[in-house]
Amino acid sequence: MRGTGGGEAPDCSAKQDKPDSISTTGTLKSDSLAPPREFAAAPSAAAASGTILASDLLGRTVFSRDGKAFGEIQDVVLTYDLDAVVAVIGFGGFLGLGGKSIAIPAGKINLAKEGNGGIKLSVAATWEQLRAAPSFDSTALMR
Repeated sequence: MRGTGGGEAPDCSAKQDKPDSISTTGTLKSDSLAPPREFAAAPSAAAASGTILASDLLGRTVFSRDGKAFGEIQDVVLTYDLDAVVAVIGFGGFLGLGGKSIAIPAGKINLAKEGNGGIKLSVAATWEQLRAAPSFDSTALMR
């Protein structure tokens, strides 16, 4: 917020418009409690096919093209439009020390359903190629 400068208090005497969903008594109007029409038509998460919760990916092992367990998904990076951009995969190290994280584009991760109802994540790169990938720096996202 910007101040008015010079230590003066802002002028609060001007009439402010009230949103349509708030009555003059300060309570919500009943018609504002209904969900927007576009939300009412959205399928439930359980019924939507081809979807997965990001929380179901966190901690999952990612396998390389040669079938070796490579690392685990530590995070998912999203755009402000909530499109998944990359999955951050951590590997190596011991007890959180000496490990490395890399970013794999979300579209490059293959998700296959297993017979037991689980999922298997893999990428079309060898273990050596993944290990040689540049480190992911989460501080670069904050710039």
